[in-house]
Amino acid sequence: MTDYLSLAQARAPRGTEEQDNPYLPLAQQQQNLQQNRARTVLESALRDDPDLAAERLRVSQTSGVPLRVVERNLDELRVKERARAIDLVSMAQDSPVLYRQITDPTFATTSVDDLGTLKNLERSIGKGVRYAMGADGKGGLPSEGSFIGLEDDGVVLEAVKPAEDGNGIIIRFYESHGEMTGATISCECGLASVSECNFMEEYQKDVPFSEVVIDVALKPFEIKTLRLVPA
Repeated sequence: MTDYLSLAQARAPRGTEEQDNPYLPLAQQQQNLQQNRARTVLESALRDDPDLAAERLRVSQTSGVPLRVVERNLDELRVKERARAIDLVSMAQDSPVLYRQITDPTFATTSVDDLGTLKNLERSIGKGVRYAMGADGKGGLPSEGSFIGLEDDGVVLEAVKPAEDGNGIIIRFYESHGEMTGATISCECGLASVSECNFMEEYQKDVPFSEVVIDVALKPFEIKTLRLVPA
């Protein structure tokens, strides 16, 4: 691009009238264009969120996706970035129950923000949760102590997770044989209260229990969700 301002300055010796310099109008025009372009860029920048702009640039640099593509698909790229950040190899080794459960779309949707907490929970209660979730595949209560035990071959314990409001532990289970049945759930930590709740973990009714044992009746294929508050 021709720099008319430099040409105008070089063309004009001291004392020369402006009208004698053919480059001055071109230099002025060029300067106006540059100022208009700068104003357009500044106005665009002022309309944008600087933190969002920085995020788009970071996502573009880390993913290798062109910035223009990132601008149009930022939400989708955020999701992919979060998914890539979850270390599934480590999860499979350190939290096999959670790793198996995460393939359930419903469980994944409701628990994805609590994966760190769930990993710590499984690590803390160790073999107990792995047994209760069916990881040993043997059925019946184990000879060694467990955090949660479930007695009934036809009842499947589907989920064990911290309650969303932080009050106790949520367990979800269902009858899998299409029969009326009764399940006995044991909780070695001792219980202060047990209540039945809906899928959104909202209270429905109290459930009778002894110090560590809960007896629950289930209809064919019925799903139940309980909130256990340890003593």
